[in-house]
Amino acid sequence: MNTFIKANQDKKLLLLELGVGRMTPMFIQQPFWNLTYNLPQASYVDINPKDAMTHPKIEDKSLVIHADINTVFADIVNDNNKGIS
Repeated sequence: MNTFIKANQDKKLLLLELGVGRMTPMFIQQPFWNLTYNLPQASYVDINPKDAMTHPKIEDKSLVIHADINTVFADIVNDNNKGIS
């Protein structure tokens, strides 16, 4: 992961957290928040029905979705398939 981040640090980067929860925030959530804060073009998305959150310092670069991951992805697929035959 570090190699990828270093090679792409000047590009748009989406850090997507899927249903991680609050048991071990130091392994995924906090590193993602730090990367989002430190990389100018990074954005953070957290999808979790009850524990979705972001850090106040990156609110402008974050999207927090309080929903089930399956529902969110099904909605995306349905929206993308509208009008396609």
